[in-house]
Amino acid sequence: MKIIIIFEQDNALSNIKIPKTPTDILIKFVNHPDRRLPLAVAQNTGADKYLLIQLATQSAVKGEFHFNPLNLAAVKSLLIQEPEAAIPFLDRCLKFPDRPSFSRFLLLMNPHIPSSFLGRYYKSWFWAERFAIAQNPNTPRDICRKLTQDPNYIVRAAARDSL
Repeated sequence: MKIIIIFEQDNALSNIKIPKTPTDILIKFVNHPDRRLPLAVAQNTGADKYLLIQLATQSAVKGEFHFNPLNLAAVKSLLIQEPEAAIPFLDRCLKFPDRPSFSRFLLLMNPHIPSSFLGRYYKSWFWAERFAIAQNPNTPRDICRKLTQDPNYIVRAAARDSL
Protein backbone atom coordinates (compact mmCIF):
# COMPACT_ATOMS: atom_id res chain seq x y z
CA MET A 1 0.00 0.00 0.00
CA LYS A 2 2.81 2.42 0.89
CA ILE A 3 4.53 1.88 -2.47
CA ILE A 4 1.37 2.90 -4.34
CA ILE A 5 1.08 6.15 -2.35
CA ILE A 6 4.70 7.06 -3.08
CA PHE A 7 4.20 6.28 -6.77
CA GLU A 8 1.11 8.51 -6.90
CA GLN A 9 2.99 11.39 -5.25
CA ASP A 10 5.94 11.00 -7.63
CA ASN A 11 3.50 10.98 -10.56
CA ALA A 12 1.88 14.14 -9.19
CA LEU A 13 5.31 15.68 -8.75
CA SER A 14 6.21 15.14 -12.39
CA ASN A 15 2.82 16.50 -13.56
CA ILE A 16 3.07 19.61 -11.37
CA LYS A 17 6.36 20.57 -13.01
CA ILE A 18 4.75 20.85 -16.45
CA PRO A 19 4.29 24.62 -17.13
CA LYS A 20 0.88 24.15 -18.76
CA THR A 21 -0.62 22.27 -15.80
CA PRO A 22 -4.05 23.85 -15.13
CA THR A 23 -4.36 26.05 -12.03
CA ASP A 24 -7.22 23.97 -10.59
CA ILE A 25 -4.83 21.00 -10.42
CA LEU A 26 -1.95 23.03 -8.97
CA ILE A 27 -4.19 24.46 -6.22
CA LYS A 28 -4.75 20.94 -4.85
CA PHE A 29 -1.04 20.67 -3.96
CA VAL A 30 -0.37 24.09 -2.40
CA ASN A 31 -0.91 22.85 1.18
CA HIS A 32 0.05 19.22 0.65
CA PRO A 33 1.89 17.62 3.62
CA ASP A 34 4.63 16.30 1.31
CA ARG A 35 6.58 19.60 1.00
CA ARG A 36 8.04 18.52 -2.37
CA LEU A 37 4.65 19.07 -3.99
CA PRO A 38 4.06 22.73 -2.95
CA LEU A 39 7.70 23.42 -3.85
CA ALA A 40 7.12 21.96 -7.33
CA VAL A 41 4.08 24.25 -7.71
CA ALA A 42 6.21 27.24 -6.69
CA GLN A 43 8.88 26.26 -9.23
CA ASN A 44 6.33 26.03 -12.03
CA THR A 45 6.87 29.20 -14.10
CA GLY A 46 3.49 28.66 -15.74
CA ALA A 47 1.59 28.77 -12.43
CA ASP A 48 -1.03 31.47 -11.92
CA LYS A 49 0.33 34.77 -10.57
CA TYR A 50 -2.02 34.76 -7.57
CA LEU A 51 -1.06 31.18 -6.70
CA LEU A 52 2.62 32.17 -6.75
CA ILE A 53 1.89 35.18 -4.54
CA GLN A 54 0.10 32.89 -2.07
CA LEU A 55 3.14 30.57 -2.00
CA ALA A 56 5.56 33.49 -1.69
CA THR A 57 3.79 34.67 1.45
CA GLN A 58 3.25 31.26 3.04
CA SER A 59 5.15 31.32 6.32
CA ALA A 60 7.54 28.63 7.41
CA VAL A 61 6.79 29.48 11.03
CA LYS A 62 3.17 29.97 12.03
CA GLY A 63 2.35 33.66 12.34
CA GLU A 64 5.69 34.90 10.99
CA PHE A 65 7.14 35.50 7.55
CA HIS A 66 10.51 33.89 6.89
CA PHE A 67 11.99 33.19 3.50
CA ASN A 68 12.31 29.48 2.93
CA PRO A 69 12.84 27.40 -0.23
CA LEU A 70 9.11 27.51 -1.00
CA ASN A 71 8.94 31.32 -0.73
CA LEU A 72 12.11 31.80 -2.75
CA ALA A 73 10.99 29.43 -5.52
CA ALA A 74 7.65 31.23 -5.79
CA VAL A 75 9.34 34.65 -5.92
CA LYS A 76 11.73 33.39 -8.61
CA SER A 77 8.84 32.06 -10.74
CA LEU A 78 6.93 35.29 -10.19
CA LEU A 79 9.98 37.31 -11.17
CA ILE A 80 10.25 35.40 -14.45
CA GLN A 81 6.52 35.53 -15.15
CA GLU A 82 5.55 39.01 -13.95
CA PRO A 83 8.50 41.00 -12.55
CA GLU A 84 6.49 43.96 -11.23
CA ALA A 85 4.38 41.64 -9.06
CA ALA A 86 7.57 40.33 -7.42
CA ILE A 87 8.75 43.76 -6.19
CA PRO A 88 7.14 43.61 -2.70
CA PHE A 89 8.88 40.28 -2.08
CA LEU A 90 12.19 41.58 -3.42
CA ASP A 91 11.98 44.46 -0.95
CA ARG A 92 11.80 41.88 1.84
CA CYS A 93 15.03 40.33 0.55
CA LEU A 94 16.68 43.73 0.87
CA LYS A 95 15.36 44.52 4.32
CA PHE A 96 18.84 45.32 5.70
CA PRO A 97 20.04 48.09 3.35
CA ASP A 98 22.78 49.12 5.78
CA ARG A 99 24.62 45.79 5.48
CA PRO A 100 26.24 44.39 2.34
CA SER A 101 24.93 41.03 1.24
CA PHE A 102 26.01 38.62 -1.49
CA SER A 103 22.38 37.57 -2.07
CA ARG A 104 21.38 41.22 -2.58
CA PHE A 105 24.27 41.57 -5.07
CA LEU A 106 23.01 38.51 -6.98
CA LEU A 107 19.46 39.80 -6.87
CA LEU A 108 20.50 43.15 -8.36
CA MET A 109 22.42 41.33 -11.12
CA ASN A 110 19.35 39.29 -12.12
CA PRO A 111 18.24 40.32 -15.64
CA HIS A 112 14.58 39.74 -14.70
CA ILE A 113 14.60 42.49 -12.05
CA PRO A 114 12.32 45.35 -13.13
CA SER A 115 14.01 48.66 -13.94
CA SER A 116 11.76 50.45 -11.43
CA PHE A 117 13.25 48.29 -8.68
CA LEU A 118 16.83 48.90 -9.81
CA GLY A 119 16.17 52.63 -9.85
CA ARG A 120 15.51 52.61 -6.11
CA TYR A 121 18.85 51.04 -5.21
CA TYR A 122 21.40 52.71 -7.50
CA LYS A 123 22.51 55.02 -4.66
CA SER A 124 23.49 52.11 -2.41
CA TRP A 125 26.34 52.70 0.03
CA PHE A 126 28.05 49.57 -1.28
CA TRP A 127 29.98 49.80 -4.52
CA ALA A 128 29.34 46.12 -5.39
CA GLU A 129 25.59 46.74 -5.44
CA ARG A 130 26.02 49.83 -7.63
CA PHE A 131 28.26 47.70 -9.86
CA ALA A 132 25.53 45.04 -10.10
CA ILE A 133 23.01 47.70 -11.10
CA ALA A 134 25.40 49.17 -13.68
CA GLN A 135 25.82 45.68 -15.18
CA ASN A 136 22.12 44.82 -15.25
CA PRO A 137 20.62 45.04 -18.77
CA ASN A 138 17.33 46.35 -17.28
CA THR A 139 18.96 49.41 -15.73
CA PRO A 140 17.56 52.57 -17.33
CA ARG A 141 20.05 54.56 -19.41
CA ASP A 142 19.66 57.68 -17.26
CA ILE A 143 20.75 55.72 -14.18
CA CYS A 144 23.71 54.27 -16.10
CA ARG A 145 24.68 57.83 -17.04
CA LYS A 146 24.56 58.82 -13.37
CA LEU A 147 26.68 55.80 -12.46
CA THR A 148 29.38 56.92 -14.92
CA GLN A 149 30.05 59.66 -12.34
CA ASP A 150 30.28 57.19 -9.44
CA PRO A 151 33.21 57.61 -7.01
CA ASN A 152 34.23 53.97 -7.59
CA TYR A 153 36.17 53.43 -10.83
CA ILE A 154 34.83 49.85 -11.26
CA VAL A 155 31.23 51.10 -11.11
CA ARG A 156 32.07 53.93 -13.54
CA ALA A 157 33.65 51.49 -16.01
CA ALA A 158 30.70 49.08 -15.80
CA ALA A 159 28.26 51.95 -16.34
CA ARG A 160 30.20 53.21 -19.37
CA ASP A 161 30.24 49.68 -20.80
CA SER A 162 26.47 49.44 -20.39
CA LEU A 163 25.78 52.63 -22.35
